[in-house]
Amino acid sequence: MSILQAMYSGSSALINFGEAMTVIGNNLANANTTAFKGSTSSFQDVLIQTVGTNGLGSMNQVGTGVGLADIQQNMKQGSSVSTANVTDMSIDGRGFFKVRDNALSSKLNSLALPMDTFYTRAGAFEKNKDGYLITSGGGLRLQGWKLDADGNHLVSGEAGVQDILLPTADENLAAASTSVTLPVNLDDRPTASLPFHTSVRVYDSKGNPHSLRMEFNRTANANEWSWSAQEQDMSTGDLIGTATTASTLKFDTSGQYLSGSPVNLEFALTNGATTPLKLAFDLSASTQVASESSTGNWTADGYPPGNLDTLAIDRDGIVSGHYTNGQTRKMYQIALVDFTNENALEQIGANLYKPTVQSGQPMIGIPQSSRLGSIASNSLEQSNVDISNEFIRMITTQRGFQANSRIVSVSDGMLEELISLKR
Repeated sequence: MSILQAMYSGSSALINFGEAMTVIGNNLANANTTAFKGSTSSFQDVLIQTVGTNGLGSMNQVGTGVGLADIQQNMKQGSSVSTANVTDMSIDGRGFFKVRDNALSSKLNSLALPMDTFYTRAGAFEKNKDGYLITSGGGLRLQGWKLDADGNHLVSGEAGVQDILLPTADENLAAASTSVTLPVNLDDRPTASLPFHTSVRVYDSKGNPHSLRMEFNRTANANEWSWSAQEQDMSTGDLIGTATTASTLKFDTSGQYLSGSPVNLEFALTNGATTPLKLAFDLSASTQVASESSTGNWTADGYPPGNLDTLAIDRDGIVSGHYTNGQTRKMYQIALVDFTNENALEQIGANLYKPTVQSGQPMIGIPQSSRLGSIASNSLEQSNVDISNEFIRMITTQRGFQANSRIVSVSDGMLEELISLKR
């Protein structure tokens, strides 16, 4: 009966327009959700019934309703807003952050099910008490590569991606001195006061400071000087420990350096770290001219202990720590992930996605490589929901719903009239 079909057609519209209104409501509800991606409903006609042919032999077809063809995610990048938190990050361009649910991982490991990894563009991360960078609220750990002292990946490729674990407040960063660059001028005049002394400051393996006094004396050979180094008390200046004699310095007749440097010396320290201090001395910039003995701008590596003070994250995703002793250390590089069809990712809530057959497998890489975008610190991506467009869709959906509700009510009236014919 065609009247019943009309009613069913109207009913299908009511059901599917209701679903479309749910999508619109969800978009508007998340208009202020970080990195939320809005969705759009699309419709299609359903089974078409052929009810005969016309005089020209063409088929007479009647539609039987509407179906929900697709709910398509809009993965267009949202605008960014500045924040005061350095670990708030937005992605400028393609890509997703890779995060891991540590609690879920513990459960799945016993079942051998590696399903603890998810993807997000919501970069509101924070450092927890253990030092991990985690998603705000969810506690999932951000993933990246650990870096060595030179800023290189300790383990390259996907195998090297791990939880980003930052130093806690209790960690002290210190380094022992290994080299000293010491340019001196040694007075060539016979009346020069000898020996000539100068001091340098170095650090042991625990970051304790030590003062080494250098002593220079002429030898019996022309244009040749002997020198030695000995630890001295930093408070009183008194010599302590045992003097270490180095090789001789030699100069040409014009007072320019010839040989005797660099030289490696080892010191058994009287306090601080028990590990001997091994230093390479470079005096190759020294001279021997008729001028008062003096020391140029000397340098020594190594540094005292320092605590992590602030973090910095650059556009390549390099996470660096600035310490209270003035040192800066590159610690991690944040990983980004791309998909062949990001629109087909499955939303699982909490701003998280997981791959599907249609999305393709995750392709991991460093920021600003291949198609991947860059990372902006102190910034969060906003929802890409366009409120004005959602209101327009709301109005058109409402009108469609109203019109089809009339189809149902009118069809009901027609059936009532039909039934009343037998009375």
